[in-house]
Amino acid sequence: MLDNVTDQPLTAVENEELITQLRATKETLVTGNIPLVKYKIGAWLAEYPNLKFMEDDLLSEGILALVRAIDSLENASEPYESNITGYISVTIQRALGTFVGNEYKHKPGGRRVADQQQFESDPTTFIDFVDALFGACETNAHRTILQMRREGHTDQDIANVLDCSRSTVRFMKAEILANFQRGEAE
Repeated sequence: MLDNVTDQPLTAVENEELITQLRATKETLVTGNIPLVKYKIGAWLAEYPNLKFMEDDLLSEGILALVRAIDSLENASEPYESNITGYISVTIQRALGTFVGNEYKHKPGGRRVADQQQFESDPTTFIDFVDALFGACETNAHRTILQMRREGHTDQDIANVLDCSRSTVRFMKAEILANFQRGEAE
């Protein structure tokens, strides 16, 4: 690498051209691998159809994982001579698994709120859980979010009904969760 060093630094124009090429290359890598993200999400949804309501969140998380994977390849001290697509695929798969795990295995106070076996063995547990979630709602918008999620709607569907952005819906979901956690702690 140092054999190619010249006595003259790159000009501002040369630097700008190289940065433009780098950005274009990264954009191509990201957009070219979005079908892989969608494939991974499709596999998750085929395996766990009850996660359909999280499809928008899974897509966002998958794309973020894709960008992180590409960034880590760029910053790696050793070139990846093996299967780069495999590395990207595994990175996306792990991120989706972590995301779903965090959504479903939330642990306020160091314990799991509930799991499917617990709900199946005692249906009143599920009813109590749903009641506690609705009890954490401070506004009609919060109640609409929970009701629509229960029906399997996406964040975009909810945003359309509430006439707000998906990020506002995510913020309100975080508010509901925070209220729920406070209620569980008391």
